[in-house]
Amino acid sequence: MPNPFVTGNPIQPEYREVFVGRRDIIEQIQTEALREGGAGAILFLGNRRTGKTSTLLNLQSQVGSGIKPVFIDCQSPLVSGGTLVDFSGKLAATVLKATVQRDESITNFQTFADLTRLLEKLQLKFYRQGIRSLLCFDEYERLTTQITNGALSGLPDSLRYWIQHLPNFIFLFAGSHPLTEISDLDWSDYLINVRTVPISYLDFDSALHLITKPVPEYNLTYEPEDVAGQLISRLGGQPYLLQAVMFELTEHLNAKHQKNRPSGRYRNRHLPNVCQCDPIFSPSLAQRTE
Repeated sequence: MPNPFVTGNPIQPEYREVFVGRRDIIEQIQTEALREGGAGAILFLGNRRTGKTSTLLNLQSQVGSGIKPVFIDCQSPLVSGGTLVDFSGKLAATVLKATVQRDESITNFQTFADLTRLLEKLQLKFYRQGIRSLLCFDEYERLTTQITNGALSGLPDSLRYWIQHLPNFIFLFAGSHPLTEISDLDWSDYLINVRTVPISYLDFDSALHLITKPVPEYNLTYEPEDVAGQLISRLGGQPYLLQAVMFELTEHLNAKHQKNRPSGRYRNRHLPNVCQCDPIFSPSLAQRTE
């Protein structure tokens, strides 16, 4: 039996068959991105391990052709750990690759003015084509240190300018903290007209689809049938945990050469394995599996 489940890392586009649900969230993002006159900025807010990064990575296949998502990982050393030249070059190269299919290394960006000139040129191009570029800054909080220590001190004012004057660029900031919770920098002073799109756990139907038929060739039934519902209830529809538990369960069944008959005891047996390997969830899950 194939094991399509993804553990530990976000779901990449090539594994999008196990990216389930989130239709309502994607529609909210799409609506904001296509809002007349531009959306200003979008705050994509949710706790850790709720699927923010996976959602952003899979936006391209989920939104209409009029939106060009650009994924910017703020955990990259070139984004949140380098110099202004590193940041500008990385951002420019990422935008060009995602929007106009130019894959190149860019080293001639020295200032935010250089970056602004590129975005203004692309703004005119996108306006004529009737498309919008959705710049998604994942883990945006990581930029705070580089801003406050002076390496990217001009970024907040540049962001405010871009948001105000480049309506075909939509800026999305994904993180686990509201703007007002970041004490080192008043983000709300720069990210104007912010609209919040929250993300939480999977709804029951999406979770059920994930653990029963994530791909056509995955044949797994539960005895009794309510075991699947009990599993979802125990994990609260938490996408990361559902993926991790199902990965362990599928590995176990394959090792035992059991094709399609898991029972409740397998659920209880594999939850502790996930608890032991994940420090974020181990305290609460340990209580759930007792």
